[in-house]
Amino acid sequence: MVRRSHLLMILAGTFACAAAPPIGRTLVADNAAEGEPRSNARHDERFFMLNVLWFKPDGGAAKYDSYLKAARPFVAKHGGKSDGAFVPQANIIGEFDADLVFFVEWPNQKAFVEFIQDPGYQAVSHLRKEAIRDSLLIRCRKK
Repeated sequence: MVRRSHLLMILAGTFACAAAPPIGRTLVADNAAEGEPRSNARHDERFFMLNVLWFKPDGGAAKYDSYLKAARPFVAKHGGKSDGAFVPQANIIGEFDADLVFFVEWPNQKAFVEFIQDPGYQAVSHLRKEAIRDSLLIRCRKK
């Protein structure tokens, strides 16, 4: 069983994060408009998007690899950077069973919104939906 509350409690000690409202079983960082955070975060400041993913069985991980390859040029085009992804290995405190976690650094909210709205990205975003059964996107800033 996934216990997101444990993950968020751990992160709260390290980061000031704004969790997003649910849309279906996927949580995205938006409010009324896609990409608009629920917090009062400054739109011109650099931030880090925590991505936590649970893959669909029977090929979700491979499909997500295809998505990453297709989306990478659009992330870079809009100033997004990531230094790698991590596969959780063991729970030390609490319950957590995500398949993959990683951060993407964004220069500001405008860049993130432009990424999401980029027609080229929109053309490949279906791969993400086909790959994951659940996800969290959490906007964070360094403390």
